[in-house]
Amino acid sequence: LERAWFEYSHSDLINFRVGRFITPAGIWNVDHGSPIITTVAQPNQTSFFPIFPERQQGVMLNGTMFVGDHDLAYSGYVSTGRFQDGVGDAIETRQDLELDQYAVGGNLKFRMDILDGVSFGASGMKGTVNKNEPKVSFRSMSAADAIAIASGTQDFDLSDAMTTYNAITNLDELVGGVDMKLESDGFTFQGEYNYRFVTNNRKTVFNGATVASPGDYTEYTAFYGLISYRIPLTPMLAVTPYSLFEQIKWSNVENTNLTIGLFPMEGWNTYMLGLNWSLGSNFIIKTEFQYGELLTRNPKDSNPALIDWTMEQGDLDVATFSTQFSMAF
Repeated sequence: LERAWFEYSHSDLINFRVGRFITPAGIWNVDHGSPIITTVAQPNQTSFFPIFPERQQGVMLNGTMFVGDHDLAYSGYVSTGRFQDGVGDAIETRQDLELDQYAVGGNLKFRMDILDGVSFGASGMKGTVNKNEPKVSFRSMSAADAIAIASGTQDFDLSDAMTTYNAITNLDELVGGVDMKLESDGFTFQGEYNYRFVTNNRKTVFNGATVASPGDYTEYTAFYGLISYRIPLTPMLAVTPYSLFEQIKWSNVENTNLTIGLFPMEGWNTYMLGLNWSLGSNFIIKTEFQYGELLTRNPKDSNPALIDWTMEQGDLDVATFSTQFSMAF
């Protein structure tokens, strides 16, 4: 469930909300319904690789102050924080929270009545990621056992080869971002820059060696820029060519996420070109080409305990073509 809340609206300036809400951060995370956005795919920093949590549960105070033809919107919240770990984990997990581990955050958005609209925004959040998840690993089997099982002289019980343990995650995070959007005579430019600083509170061991200690940190940086131009062909039909570039990078990722740390990459670039055909305001067809350029590295260069996995630049790149049809009523 993406969002479900109760709200009490006292005035334009003061509104109270409680429940599950979309994190008020940036542009794309707030307005990402397919009939609204120009592209087929969202930037990875607001979807597959969320720098800010996509949604949260808690209480929020928000409102809008009008200054002439301009307006200043604000929001502030206290929540249970991030459901995902923010680096590609799409499965929601329950957090183990103490009272002092709840997240706090907010957003400011200044919209000016200039051209067809100009806006600037800033967002921030401080929270924790605390999980205790049961995991299963399999021990290595000796050659003698493998031969005996294969020959039928020894029974094999899968449970004998399994070890159950709890994977504990205990992180502190500080997230911030800025955004801007400009619209004029069919031309649109928007961009966001987001930063996440994550600190580990536990010791991490891999292959018998210490990979991370309490206080070790990871930094994530992400930005994108989108340019589009709407061309009316008839009163009911318009075409909008667009392009987008996005970059996500990280440093010392093994300090807080060993799963990502074992991969031979330190981020990626995304190049996107597309056409958006709109019939009236209800029907939209989008066609899009996307090229993903993975920025390679050898994990062993970061820590001798990690896997030696050397890749050449370009070995992990991928190209995709997609199309989407949407109707809005």
